[in-house]
Amino acid sequence: MSFKHNSIRMILRTFQGSLGLLTRKFRLNHGVTVFLFHSVTDQPSEYLRTTGMWTTNSNFKKQIKWIMKNFEIIPITRLLSPKSIPENSAIITFDDAWLGSYEAISEILIPDNVPVCYFINFGSIIDRVDCNAATQYAQRDLETYPGSSDVSESAENWLIYSRDIDFADYQGPLMSYEQLSELSENHLITLGNHLYHHHDSNRISDEFFTNQLLLNQRLIDQFGSKKKFFAFPFGAESLNFEDRHLSILMKENFDLVFSTDSRRLPEFKVVPSHIPRIHFSPTDCSKSDFWWATFKNQLFR
Repeated sequence: MSFKHNSIRMILRTFQGSLGLLTRKFRLNHGVTVFLFHSVTDQPSEYLRTTGMWTTNSNFKKQIKWIMKNFEIIPITRLLSPKSIPENSAIITFDDAWLGSYEAISEILIPDNVPVCYFINFGSIIDRVDCNAATQYAQRDLETYPGSSDVSESAENWLIYSRDIDFADYQGPLMSYEQLSELSENHLITLGNHLYHHHDSNRISDEFFTNQLLLNQRLIDQFGSKKKFFAFPFGAESLNFEDRHLSILMKENFDLVFSTDSRRLPEFKVVPSHIPRIHFSPTDCSKSDFWWATFKNQLFR
């Protein structure tokens, strides 16, 4: 972060009392803010610590409390009717297949009646391997598994990790098929598509992308899904996906597509080609941190 950004952040910390006024000033007018979470755990694995895709249970509770206070949380299906979206609304989403996500949703969000969309990789649940974790692990263990760092379209190179105890510790625990089934039975939970395995769309062929997309969707449909929602793994436009992937999703009749552009939408009168999502870091622990992570891009635009 630049010196200029750091200076503004320090000012926000100093004048926390004014954050309520600033928040009201920058409220959305018939817009939406989509928040993205990964694992919620007090014992993050080495992989989760390295990638920053986690938060503690206590901090997650603070983040959700802040969101509930400053936004009206709505189900993801409300986005299909833009004219019905309330002012200053928010969507809660989770990605991947982490056990900590299952526990946070079951023990924190469902008791508080908070709707959630879970963008799931069924391959991680079935094969017990998150392929991005396998990529990271392979890069430091090429002597044991030569060639296994190439996970693009060759599962046999990296699914061997499903039997590797050291890798399981490095990766961290994933939810089970039964736990996902339990979540899906709750009316607050909507399942979304995150590809069968957590591939970077720009590093696989269009044919393989389509196969991964449709395989994952067939499994989601078995849980009674009526709509088709998709979130790109990694999710940065141009870096991780391009217009050709959006064309494939349009051809396959997906209703909503999500990226990780880390910004709010000032209006939501027409559904955009992809909807950005905001991710808190593990070090976002105070109200000013939450405010800054949520509003900074709007301020600088």
